[in-house]
Amino acid sequence: MKVKATLPLLMGLAITLHALPATGQYYPRSGSPEALEVNPAGLGLAFVTHLDGESVLMSTDDEDWVALSPNLSLRIGDRIWAQDNAKIEVRFPLGATSWVNYQSELDITRLERGSRVDTIQLALVSGEAAFDVRGFARSGSVFQVDLPNASIRASRAARFRVNTLPDGTAQIGVISGSLVLETPDGFTDVSGGHMAEIQPDRRVLMDFLPPSDEWDTWVQSRAKIYERPAASVRYLPADLSPYAHEFDTSGRWVKDRTYGSVWVPAVGPGWSPYSNGRWVWQANDYVWLSYDPWYAPFHYGRWSWGASLGWFWIVPRERAYWSPGYVGWSVIGDEVSWVPLGHNEVYYGYGNYGPGSVNVYRTPTINVSNVYVNSRVTNGVVAVRKDNFLRGRISQERIAPSKNPFEGRGARDVKIIARPPVQEIKPIRETRQPRPEVEIKRVSLPPARIERESKAIKERVVAPTKEKSAFKPGSKPAPLKNVEKEKQLEQWVPPKKAPAPKPAAAPAPAERLEKGEAPGKPAPPAVKSREEQVPAGKHQFKRVPEPQGGATVAPKPAVVPEEPAKGKKEKLTPEEEDKKERERGSGREKK
Repeated sequence: MKVKATLPLLMGLAITLHALPATGQYYPRSGSPEALEVNPAGLGLAFVTHLDGESVLMSTDDEDWVALSPNLSLRIGDRIWAQDNAKIEVRFPLGATSWVNYQSELDITRLERGSRVDTIQLALVSGEAAFDVRGFARSGSVFQVDLPNASIRASRAARFRVNTLPDGTAQIGVISGSLVLETPDGFTDVSGGHMAEIQPDRRVLMDFLPPSDEWDTWVQSRAKIYERPAASVRYLPADLSPYAHEFDTSGRWVKDRTYGSVWVPAVGPGWSPYSNGRWVWQANDYVWLSYDPWYAPFHYGRWSWGASLGWFWIVPRERAYWSPGYVGWSVIGDEVSWVPLGHNEVYYGYGNYGPGSVNVYRTPTINVSNVYVNSRVTNGVVAVRKDNFLRGRISQERIAPSKNPFEGRGARDVKIIARPPVQEIKPIRETRQPRPEVEIKRVSLPPARIERESKAIKERVVAPTKEKSAFKPGSKPAPLKNVEKEKQLEQWVPPKKAPAPKPAAAPAPAERLEKGEAPGKPAPPAVKSREEQVPAGKHQFKRVPEPQGGATVAPKPAVVPEEPAKGKKEKLTPEEEDKKERERGSGREKK
């Protein structure tokens, strides 16, 4: 397959690519010119945006807990754990954000951009988290969070928080919007301003939301970042609007004669794209992990350089297609090099990455038609030794290539593979770790009880409507009968809405400027807090006490002691089960 380049070619190079198993393919857009296909890994549909304290990750690529990093792309099967005194923020470009509190685990069960609907399925295995679903662009899409004893889902805009406790209690508080709550006994609706508490015996207690607490305040401070109007929205295609705040805070927009509006990052001298970060092995491919404070420009669009601007990012003009990193590759002996792709240069990757790419799974023999114009820019080519490439030592151990590997092709034995070097460079354990230099505190990792619950929850299916059940596939759940309401909830009567007052005359421009308001725009209406909208509930959100000095403190669950019947095993508390599990593990190590 030959792709035409818009710039004169220095020399075409025919290379043969041997097909690999299609486990690493990513299809970000259904309805593309090629046949509809599934994205088995879900890469590009979730990424870490903020860490407060140290947290860890366990992926299917490396089944051990490793240090988590901002800007890491998450995939199906990933488990993230917020360690002692830590918090995690994860964004889903399809239209949602999640926040995970300390000693809590959130699992990525399903991420799918389908032909008609979008699906996000998560599992809050233990602890506390908050979620902000801004609404999906396509109707029929669903955001589902599975708990040990329940599943909750939103198909429209909703903001809510969830808490699970070792004794089996679960609390779901809806701040705005509405949710569908399903247990093994049936389903019920939970509307804004209300909280549902699922008891260990599966009874459901409904009440008003309690007053806001410290966790609510922290979540709100993070949510405000994405609620502020972003000036960059006007320059970006609709697909990239969720990233607009990155562009606002990390660079500026300027007008270029050739490309129109381009984005210039705020960086120091000597910087170049794909130089401050590392390549992480995910889903049988090398995916760029940026150490710069932005994500989108490394996974969308192209880069160029100008004498007056330096490096600048070129906006995708139509649809935006995610990729592991838009670069061209070269491997010569012990030297690995890559260069950011320029305007209209073709990306050769393992999967369908849009019209400007070639899927090397389908095209075993291709003609590389790229000019690699950015290879002529000072510092445009990034080169490291293979060992440093595998261990993520790029910015520290970057070398100057002996010769430009992307020019003079055919004059000597130069291997421009164009695609990621998944065949030439086999990953090691450090390649699978976002931050291999960070030592993990084993004492603050999830206990064995949570490991067991994580496996059990993953068996749930997505239930997009009330006609479907997450617990019993193929059956229709019935409305919950064991729902108890607090007395104040039953007696409370919503106040009648007062007739809307006539709008007051707009103040003069000078008067509005004195008040700090923009002239020509009406003042925004005052928004009532949730405490002003409905009465405060009697039930507070319960949680595991925050550790002091690194020690993990777990509450004792309320368990009524029972005399074990003869011939039956004594029922243990979750903490006793964890203790026995540790004793068994210690015994195996001694043997």
